[in-house]
Amino acid sequence: MIGLSRSERTLSSHTLTPKETVLMGARLATVTSYPMPSFLLPTDKWALHADLLWTNWSKFQSLDPKVNPLIDPALSKEQNWDDTLRFSIGTSYKHSDRLTLRAGLAYDESPVSTSNSTLRIPDSDRTWASIGASYVLNGCYTLDIGYTHIFADDVSLSPEALGGNTEAFLGEIEGTGDIFSIGLSGSF
Repeated sequence: MIGLSRSERTLSSHTLTPKETVLMGARLATVTSYPMPSFLLPTDKWALHADLLWTNWSKFQSLDPKVNPLIDPALSKEQNWDDTLRFSIGTSYKHSDRLTLRAGLAYDESPVSTSNSTLRIPDSDRTWASIGASYVLNGCYTLDIGYTHIFADDVSLSPEALGGNTEAFLGEIEGTGDIFSIGLSGSF
């Protein structure tokens, strides 16, 4: 199965102040993604999953908010993002008719190069480690739980890395993420 996702949106807002009305807006063109998942069932109990996702981040060249014609040029920021790939692999183990256990790893490339990193978007390559389970409660409902830890590479920001911008933040940014999920699905 190969899929495609793409969307374009226009955001706008009217802000009222005691003396005036200001129209603000931004055009948001989201990127296109092409997933290429695969599924292999080597035994009755074990399944292997793999996925490759290409995302057209190079479409995001600049961030251009529209607030006031006098200051709009100062708010514009070149992004120059690169296209990326995300690789993932996982497994499912059917412990019983009611319980299925899952685990997986993913490597997600950052669209932001070192020369385009900013304090606003200090993105980096990430590795995702996930575990989860599905439990069939009855003939209609299934309970799903999951946990993911995201390991993100550190990002160093310096005026030299940002093309000599002397007002740039100088330092290192680090981060991780934890995602806990629970869901209840039903079928009729």
